[in-house]
Amino acid sequence: MNTFFGMIPSILMIVSPILITAVGGMICEKSGVVNIALEGLMGVGACAAASAHVLMEAAGVGLPSIWISLAIGALIGTAFSVIHAFASINLNANQTISGTGINLLADGATIFAAQILFSADRTREFRMGMQTDALGIYPTAYIALVVVVLAWFVLYKLPFGMHLRACGEHPHAADSVGINVKRIRYIAVLTSGLLAGLAGGCIVLTQTIQYTSNTINGRGFIALAA
Repeated sequence: MNTFFGMIPSILMIVSPILITAVGGMICEKSGVVNIALEGLMGVGACAAASAHVLMEAAGVGLPSIWISLAIGALIGTAFSVIHAFASINLNANQTISGTGINLLADGATIFAAQILFSADRTREFRMGMQTDALGIYPTAYIALVVVVLAWFVLYKLPFGMHLRACGEHPHAADSVGINVKRIRYIAVLTSGLLAGLAGGCIVLTQTIQYTSNTINGRGFIALAA
């Protein structure tokens, strides 16, 4: 029994980023856009967060650098998701091909960025990652819980959530009553990018000490399947 309870912090550490990404993918899919690019968005978020944290550690920023790095990872994930949103919504491109292309682009972009910043195919190791609380639980577990509750509330308790679900289930009907389907879908895709980038940052700051090409290691596809 003690062994089981001792495993709970590790389980939460591993599951939390996948859960955060899965919520983003679910929001995106409910709007009518499938986001195959979750793996790549997690990768760029992880690379951005690790790079920012290493550089801020070197500059002596201290503890706030962890949270700033998470925010940067989320922003980069959001920025990359604009590509998928534009291709899928404005150009009516095949969503699977668009997402797969972003996954490939993200793999190359992260290595290219690491080469520019650190002259290697990975970031430098950082000295200190995210710290656990008195129970041995990382803050990422609480972030995941907040994301799940907030997503449920928005989707099922607010008019915006009803509009978003209508755009996925009956886009023509939604458009006929004045709902801006493109705008709703853009918000959904960018939200999935933000959450995937945030999750990538959570992984690199809790489970590793640097970003490499194997940091995400299929977690985005697990989140997509979830």
